[in-house]
Amino acid sequence: MSEYILTIIGAALLAAMTNLISPDKWQPYIRTATGLVVMSVILSPIASMRGIEFKMEFKAPETAIEDGENIQMEAIKEGLEQRVIEDAKMRLENEFGITAEVDVEIKTNADMQIERVEEIVVSGTELTAAAKNRLAEVYGLNPDEVITDDR
Repeated sequence: MSEYILTIIGAALLAAMTNLISPDKWQPYIRTATGLVVMSVILSPIASMRGIEFKMEFKAPETAIEDGENIQMEAIKEGLEQRVIEDAKMRLENEFGITAEVDVEIKTNADMQIERVEEIVVSGTELTAAAKNRLAEVYGLNPDEVITDDR
């Protein structure tokens, strides 16, 4: 019980200090936000009696940074793949008059530079042998790594 009372007092003090140091034009917003915090602290025992739990899951900073880096690297890789896709589509259109959907699988190094194109999948049309060989030549693939997916 004493922890509960100390938590309410702490939330009230935090609300009071925030109101004191905030600019006058922010006062209505600060009062609303701090009021919600104090109300949630006061009502938390009622919620827990009803089986409602408020869990705040915080990750260690290292984990959060690592997750952010992974998301950023994935976005960079997708951007690189999109560039290769657009280039392959343009080559098929300009050199062979073929309009098709293209998907690629690339491998990147630690600096997020393309090491190699691992696979190209062309769908929507049948590729000629010349077109298949040209894509393989440009992207450093074997012709069997240029896959036609007729849908």
